[in-house]
Amino acid sequence: MSANQSQEILDKRRAIKFEPFGLVGGRVIAGYEKVLKVGINLEVKGGYVNSKIGYYGYNNYYKEGVFLKPGIKFLLGTDYYYKGVKYTHPLRGHYIRFDVLFSRFKIHDVEAYLINPTNGYQVFGRTDQRVIAYGMLINYGRQVILGNIITLDYFIGLGIAKHSVKNLNNNVTGNTANDFGSFRYYSHTQIGNLPIAFNGGLALGVLLR
Repeated sequence: MSANQSQEILDKRRAIKFEPFGLVGGRVIAGYEKVLKVGINLEVKGGYVNSKIGYYGYNNYYKEGVFLKPGIKFLLGTDYYYKGVKYTHPLRGHYIRFDVLFSRFKIHDVEAYLINPTNGYQVFGRTDQRVIAYGMLINYGRQVILGNIITLDYFIGLGIAKHSVKNLNNNVTGNTANDFGSFRYYSHTQIGNLPIAFNGGLALGVLLR
């Protein structure tokens, strides 16, 4: 019986996850984690960005796009307790995770000064902007297993990132209302235009065989 219980725990070496608080920030975030070998897991997160889902955020401009965060997780501890008996669970414990960041989204109808192509005069108008952000994060977190069914994962991360913003209206001249950046790039957050990135979150998941 003891061997069967241990095998049932060790057989569940994958999980699908969802970050519920992402909805508040206009993101639908899902992830997948798989054990590569004992102590090393692959975790991939992706998201759909739509600021109408939650709070519009910076400047209240409508934003829509996607992001991806693949990472490698190194577990620092993997204890699992079941009725006073200690097992090793390959998805449980404190960890360090290294993430690669990539996000791409569009900001709609940003206020801008435009050149009227018919007479060359400057006029007030609007433009869409395409934002691309990328970087790397080092996360520290902990994942616990609830009833050998549910995963609860919480983490914080710090790293470096860069971004670019392109006006999709070729007649833009001078400053736009979004020249200071979006600050929130959905895969992470930056401090103004500094290359310092950080994130944090809580994820709930379901174990799979």
